[in-house]
Amino acid sequence: MLTGWDYATERRKVTSFGEVCNALGVSFDLHGSCDGVQKVQNIQKRIDELVEFISQVLERRKLDRHETLKLRGRLGFADGFLHGRLGSLILKRLIDHAYGSTSSLDDSLANVLGWMMHRLKTAEPKRVDSGTVREWCIFTDASFSSENKTAGLGGVLADSAGDCAAWFSISLDVDQCNLLGADSKDTIIYERELLAACMAMEMWALLLASSYPVHYGDNDSVRFALIRGVAQGAIAESIMQMHLSVEVAFNSNVWFARVPTEANIADLPSRSLDHPCLTADKKVEKDAIICLEKFLQSVASSRRSLKRSGEGVQLRRPHVKNR
Repeated sequence: MLTGWDYATERRKVTSFGEVCNALGVSFDLHGSCDGVQKVQNIQKRIDELVEFISQVLERRKLDRHETLKLRGRLGFADGFLHGRLGSLILKRLIDHAYGSTSSLDDSLANVLGWMMHRLKTAEPKRVDSGTVREWCIFTDASFSSENKTAGLGGVLADSAGDCAAWFSISLDVDQCNLLGADSKDTIIYERELLAACMAMEMWALLLASSYPVHYGDNDSVRFALIRGVAQGAIAESIMQMHLSVEVAFNSNVWFARVPTEANIADLPSRSLDHPCLTADKKVEKDAIICLEKFLQSVASSRRSLKRSGEGVQLRRPHVKNR
């Protein structure tokens, strides 16, 4: 009674004293409490029930309004103890379906329900760590030459003292820019700025995990997309989906803020310009090339899917070149 809480001493809610406590369908794991770490997750029974129900829905491909709203309520509670923002996107889709004109599931909703089922079965517990005090600042930017249709991406990771911990500078040739949509519209600033931001957060995901990172960019459309976890267009959405997967895998919680272009240090490496703070020993060019290749593969796959559905044009995935 040191906490002032009442607790059950008889009947079915009585539990034995231990390092794992279950309450209201949630499990609190205190094994790491001596190290200032606590893990919180849904109990296995709740996970099994939700997975079973979603499996049945996917099998029959129908979900009426009553069932949809009921599933949304149950998933909304369970999602509170899962890391990442995929759940909020699914909950919005369920609301749209509940008040739509048909109970039949379309392919899009079926896919996100499949993702949620996989997430319920594989997600790690939410981790509360009293030792999480590290702060990071991530700056990203992109440039584009309308004359020769080439672009540049830049990113800078700074610690809490303002010192550069790492940075990258990558150029995109004509084929790579076309893959991002330059062949079908005048500018691809949105896609490039989003790509630079998501690349930086993947490359430095281990450092950003369970810390207090802030991402700074000068494109409001990209910032709002990163906050919502939803991007505009198939190409940008394929980039965003990779970012959301990284966010879940590394338990990262990034705050997204605006910085004026004049104060964005990443503007310089995006244009192949030097800065005294960006020293050669902190440059991570190989990591950036590998990371860019992964994102381009995802974009190429998305474009192939669009071509098969008759909504887009397939482009060859170009090789990534070092600047």
